[in-house]
Amino acid sequence: MSEGLRFRNKLCYDLLKGIPQIMSLRTRFVHLYVKDTTSGKDVFEDYGLYTQVEQLNKTALEAHGLQKNGQLYKVNYFEFYRYEDTIMTEDTPGFDLSKFEERLEIKGDHDHTKLIQMLDDLNNYSIPVSDVLKQHFDEENLLYWMAFQILVGNSDTQSRNCYLYSPTNSPIWYILPWDNDGSFFNTEWALKKNTNRGSWEVGVSNYWGNILFQRCLKSRSFREKLNDAILDLREYLNKDMLTSKIESYKNVLKPYLYLMPDAEYEPLTSEQYDQIAASLPDEIEKNYQLYLESLETPMPFYIGVPTIDGDKLKFNWDVSYDLDAEDITYSVEVAGDYLFRDVIYQNTTLTVPEAEMDLPKAGQYFVRVRATNTSGKTQDAFDYYVTDEGKYYGMRCFYITEDSTVEEDDYEEG
Repeated sequence: MSEGLRFRNKLCYDLLKGIPQIMSLRTRFVHLYVKDTTSGKDVFEDYGLYTQVEQLNKTALEAHGLQKNGQLYKVNYFEFYRYEDTIMTEDTPGFDLSKFEERLEIKGDHDHTKLIQMLDDLNNYSIPVSDVLKQHFDEENLLYWMAFQILVGNSDTQSRNCYLYSPTNSPIWYILPWDNDGSFFNTEWALKKNTNRGSWEVGVSNYWGNILFQRCLKSRSFREKLNDAILDLREYLNKDMLTSKIESYKNVLKPYLYLMPDAEYEPLTSEQYDQIAASLPDEIEKNYQLYLESLETPMPFYIGVPTIDGDKLKFNWDVSYDLDAEDITYSVEVAGDYLFRDVIYQNTTLTVPEAEMDLPKAGQYFVRVRATNTSGKTQDAFDYYVTDEGKYYGMRCFYITEDSTVEEDDYEEG
């Protein structure tokens, strides 16, 4: 309902049907009526427009020719770290199902041995990533899944909105798509002046915080294969094909937006709807150009919590990474506001990931760190600050207390 066109999820699932390396799901538009007998009603009420998506479970696996008794996990928040305190076999002392499912919701077999073996090898840097991929993943599936998400701009896929599947008696894992309604959103967000996607959340840098994708992207061979997959899908996702599908959805769905109950959800104006729908095919090329740009830009990194040492305030952050092995310098700014109008410290020529300044008085502060390579391409830190207007990238908020300690801000995210 927050997606102005109301058809992005189905559009993506229909597009995925034409990509042999990725599994799609069956979808259809539904005009839903509900008779809620639990509240004593004996008539059907109009609930408006929905997109019905096939539930990905054991039945769906079997329907798509896969093994229903294999491992299947819905990824809730999972960056492929080892997570030894959470990801364990269910007979291990201390196993907590609720904590496990905060990361991976179990939809298939409950034997997690295969998952743990994959994570052990992936997080063992003495094992080359090429060997990890050969042993544990279908590389073509991984490449085309990432290529598709990059080209359609489905940015909220770094650590969720997908499934992990592995057949019985096989060590190989596949990524299955889930939840595509954030795709093709550049024009709509620009029209609404929404700042909730930008900076590092495009191209390959969007996946740098995920240990699986990070290790893959550090491999030149993988990047070359990814580029081939992106070029293949760029040709498949052509303007004529996309325009035809979009027009067919638009003719069916648009009238519903201006009728109750869908009209409650602040629909786009008719002119905006037509403008955004017409722009979707061009977003493939825009996202392709953002992907190319991301290859030339340093990778994002996390800012550490500031520390106090005597009368000094110290900052540190992770080292950035450049795919072309260019030298990187860092800029650090500290301000009393998230717009950085009140800058109290600045250093733009740092070559090491640390800085210090005189301890300021008690109050709220923001530190912003950026990395720039020899070619002059600049990248923000992963951390961001959220306001009613959206995200402000590359910074974290903290407080200096009256007793000279550092407290983090509850609204800072990364």
